[in-house]
Amino acid sequence: MLTEARALFYLGRTQDAMAAADAALARARALDHDTLIAQTLALRGYLEVAAPEPDAPKGVSLLQEACARFTGLGDRIGLMTAMNLLGDAQMALGDFPAAHAIMDATRALAYELGTKDDETFAWINLALAGAELGDLAAARAAAAKAEALAAELGSKFTSGLAAAIAATLAALAGEPGGAEARIDEALGVAQAIKSKYMELLVRRQQAETRLH
Repeated sequence: MLTEARALFYLGRTQDAMAAADAALARARALDHDTLIAQTLALRGYLEVAAPEPDAPKGVSLLQEACARFTGLGDRIGLMTAMNLLGDAQMALGDFPAAHAIMDATRALAYELGTKDDETFAWINLALAGAELGDLAAARAAAAKAEALAAELGSKFTSGLAAAIAATLAALAGEPGGAEARIDEALGVAQAIKSKYMELLVRRQQAETRLH
């Protein structure tokens, strides 16, 4: 049922995905399967935030429960995933201090686990949260960390995304020189690797840059 819920979400059928996740959660609770309960809570919380009509407070609550359960289980990988989703939910809710705190905890856990992909995304998220908090210096430092890690990993997706965010932050700081060129380069990468998701994210940064 949990796999079905994920598949339905990726097909764009969010309401059906929620129903499948609810059924999976009920079954997991009936079986008293702690790991499955935690996994399903995390997915259900994410779906609340990603829905066409999101309920971010409910999503945050479900994700907080998922984090507590993963902590109790000692499942650090599951905890890191749930924390990452919780940070996104708090950003959607506009609770930027809480989002920044959980994203920094996610970064620290990713570093401890040696999962550099996750650490790179955590730095990207910290750059975005820092910008929302008005701390451009910290945000730019986080974006630079993301760029360095992405380059080390040879990841075109994260390199392009981090570069676009760094360019946007430079424009916000009153240093627009080269920002458009860097974003155009990131768009080129997105199109080369045929990632519509990356292209969407980079275009958002492009729109933000053009406002400044």
